[in-house]
Amino acid sequence: MTPIRSLTYSMLVLLIVAGLPGRNDQLLYAQSVPSAKPSPMDSVRYYLASNPGLAIPVTDTLPGLEFRMYDPARKGPIDYAHLGNLGSSARPLWFQPLPSVGFKSGYQPFERYLLNPDQLAFYKHRRTYSDAFFTRGGTQRDAMSFIKLSRTFSKGLNVSLHYQTINNLGQYRFQRTKHGSLAVGAWWPVQKNYEVFLVFASNTFRQQDNGGILDTDFAGPGYNGPISVPILLSNNDAKTVQSFRDFQINQYLNALQLGKNQVRVSHQLNFKTENWKFNDKNNANSDQTKEELFYGNLLTDRRGLRNAFNLQRLENHLQLSTLRKRKNQGEAASISAGLRHALIFLQPEFQPDSVLNNLFATGSLRVNLAERLQLQTTGDLGLLSNTGEYRLQGKIGLSLGKAGLLEGQLLSQRRPVDWVFAQLYSTGRSVWNHNWEKPIENSLLVRYELPALGFQATASSHLVNNYLYFQQGGQPAQAAEVVSVNQLLIQQKIKWGILRSENAVGLQQNNRSEVLRLPTWFSKNSLYLAGHLFKKQLLLNAGFDFRINSAFTPDAYQPFLGQFQLQDEQQQDIYPWLDAFVTAKIQSFRFFLRFENMSPLWNPADNLFLTAHHPQNRMGIRLGISWRFLDSNTPEDSGTPGPGGAPTGPPGGFRQ
Repeated sequence: MTPIRSLTYSMLVLLIVAGLPGRNDQLLYAQSVPSAKPSPMDSVRYYLASNPGLAIPVTDTLPGLEFRMYDPARKGPIDYAHLGNLGSSARPLWFQPLPSVGFKSGYQPFERYLLNPDQLAFYKHRRTYSDAFFTRGGTQRDAMSFIKLSRTFSKGLNVSLHYQTINNLGQYRFQRTKHGSLAVGAWWPVQKNYEVFLVFASNTFRQQDNGGILDTDFAGPGYNGPISVPILLSNNDAKTVQSFRDFQINQYLNALQLGKNQVRVSHQLNFKTENWKFNDKNNANSDQTKEELFYGNLLTDRRGLRNAFNLQRLENHLQLSTLRKRKNQGEAASISAGLRHALIFLQPEFQPDSVLNNLFATGSLRVNLAERLQLQTTGDLGLLSNTGEYRLQGKIGLSLGKAGLLEGQLLSQRRPVDWVFAQLYSTGRSVWNHNWEKPIENSLLVRYELPALGFQATASSHLVNNYLYFQQGGQPAQAAEVVSVNQLLIQQKIKWGILRSENAVGLQQNNRSEVLRLPTWFSKNSLYLAGHLFKKQLLLNAGFDFRINSAFTPDAYQPFLGQFQLQDEQQQDIYPWLDAFVTAKIQSFRFFLRFENMSPLWNPADNLFLTAHHPQNRMGIRLGISWRFLDSNTPEDSGTPGPGGAPTGPPGGFRQ
């Protein structure tokens, strides 16, 4: 029996067992009817080192979209564009300037897979918390996994670990990715008014590049599978290795208590390293090679090319805060001011080292009014050599009761030019040295949400002065005019009996399509059956995931730079992408089975190119499992709030 028939039969069996939707439905959605037994996972909260006063509930407990969309590039309402295989270089298709302060290298093709110290979750619970996930495609070299562990010991000491890997050979030749990330940390309440976080994060990304594929007739007699498709580079020597190491110490001290007002001192110390290395060989004895055509002026030595550097950063951030508490232990208002300094050592290969200093004054304001209105603002102002640089970020939320939630966000910043745009060396020789104007970015977002109807609408507008991009041939350029992008994103979840529908539709327009080439509309939809079986012990979902976007001209990828660049050789038409899936949950165990990209079944000649010359993977089966545990251990509970606002001992939980 073929995989598609097996999944179709599974959905038919579910429909027959459940019956048609009606008033006497016994097969109901998990969020509508609670399980027969409350799950201990319902009480699990986690904390972050950057804000230990905020308890965040674990929400990803159902076998839903967040679980079955295992690929980080496909999480969220709008997909990223990568090179076709899991873990490959990725860029967003939904335009969004990100907050940025101070010097950056700009080499960030694997940012979607990066594990930062600020992401390490500390689960302060009476039981040891563990969460394991594994997914595999058709071969052993098509896998992704992660494991999270957290345990609270006596005196409130909490230790957490997060480890994740991606290993993907790719369907086409020479496109393997192999990533490994680890974050481990300790939350130590030294005294009642003083606590420390120690976190170490390590990321290593390895990628093999083939430059993309040549035009191929996938329905012709000469096609013998993806491995037979000719590629743009001649060998398997184009390899990228990028690594990040980050050691972080966060300290919080409650220095003074005056009634409801509290004075707090916080300090963050970071030591970071970033290493980038790309190299490829060239046959200097040939007249003209594939490598010379692909790299162009970037190939300064006929024997091959190499781009490598090492970056070290020592950063200190000292803040003084005043907080005012509510009677119900909530935070009414807080104001903070501080200084952030970064000492940066830049070491390009075969070139002299350089030392940079970044100095910024920082501040933040948080106000909660009558539990209906919340205001949050943060800012950075450049000093000395960073004079003229700034970042202002704000968020305001208004609860309308049964009428929903209204939220507004603002980002305004002037940031330095990323180093990759300013300077580049190839095999020790200078390729360019530019003095670009600093980009100025302004973004405004308004969101309305009506949880009772599963509806959310988000409108956003972005203005960018001095927009930087890479043109054809891999050369940097700066737009002479302002780039304007306007967006509208509508999300809707519908429940009708056992039928579920989850939809996201996005519209995106910009005024400079010659320098910013993105789809103008997106649609991402899920239609499935959902319900409990076997006396509500098994939650089963079965259905389809669908995505489609407008025709557009995708960017190409230049591995020597780790950047996406403009190209005019290839256009992408509208391509309907369809996946079939079955997911299940039994207590804390979750499972999914996916048949991905079914379109070649009825249209074998077409492919989806979100990045030029790099097709998305064709049909395949994927299995995924996840299992969470709360083991028994009951450490001493101090129960007193620490400087971050959270109890220094583990909060009350389930006892065995």
